[in-house]
Amino acid sequence: VTFRGVVTDVRLVYQRADLFALSSAWEGQGLVVLEAAAAGVPLILSDRPVFREWLNDASALFVEESLPAWTEAFAQALHRPKEMQLRAWKAHEVVTRVGDVERMVYRYVELYDELLP
Repeated sequence: VTFRGVVTDVRLVYQRADLFALSSAWEGQGLVVLEAAAAGVPLILSDRPVFREWLNDASALFVEESLPAWTEAFAQALHRPKEMQLRAWKAHEVVTRVGDVERMVYRYVELYDELLP
């Protein structure tokens, strides 16, 4: 584990990472998860509804909140790197497809047109 302090371009950090893990009791959006997925980093995440809005079991390893569950998740990730990389590619595909900036802008325009006729 490396504590980097302030980083101006997180893409470089994600590109060098072997794994991204986020244990969270509550999460509003999870932007860091989307950034890591977009960079193609394998994900280990707390099993929270916000993360499942974009991802599923095929694209991330979801973990219940207990020390034994997290220990098992890290062991699984370390012993099955190919499986984790397959998940990472699926997460990357979902995030880049669904989170495409042009697509999101188009959807916002559609929403405004619907709400403000």
